Amino acid sequence: MDRRSWFLLLTLGAIWGASYMFIEIGLRDLSPAMVAFVRIALAALVLVPIAAAQGALAGIRPVAIWLVAVGAIQVAGPFLLIGAGQEEISSSLAGILVASAPLFTALLAIWVDHEERSQGLRLGGIMIGFGGVAMLLGVDLGGEGAALVGGLFVVLASLGYAIGGFIVKHRLGELAPVAMSGLVMAAAAVLILPIA
Repeated sequence: MDRRSWFLLLTLGAIWGASYMFIEIGLRDLSPAMVAFVRIALAALVLVPIAAAQGALAGIRPVAIWLVAVGAIQVAGPFLLIGAGQEEISSSLAGILVASAPLFTALLAIWVDHEERSQGLRLGGIMIGFGGVAMLLGVDLGGEGAALVGGLFVVLASLGYAIGGFIVKHRLGELAPVAMSGLVMAAAAVLILPIA
């Protein structure tokens, strides 16, 4: 990789990782549901007008139910679970546990998507990865009840990310990415608003 690619990768990692710190800050004054709603609503307010300006919102009616499903499974649910989990665990641990999403993707691919199926050494690596997640939950959280539940909430959010990824791939692949993202965020905002 060239220097520019490294810079972009590190910048993306910093932005992604900082979100868990900002969630922790938001939880000082807001409920997990309100933190999730604000994050999701801001994303929808940015993405939907961009998609509309590009004319990318046409023809969404046939896939509307899948947009709502992804909004619930990959956005509203996980964002709420991460916020609730971070009431009990540190933002750094939350960021590490969320990284289990690719492990769930690889595990689910065995049944759902043969293109992404892992076999042999790769499957062994997936199992080692899950062992690492289990160790983090057991060792880092020390078996404390509330902290363990908080960690499990974050891991469950990762499962939602993985399931949502398969739905996007198999049901929403024809939509323009900005339209799909904006509409998923809008659906998630509507779904989580009553809880917030």
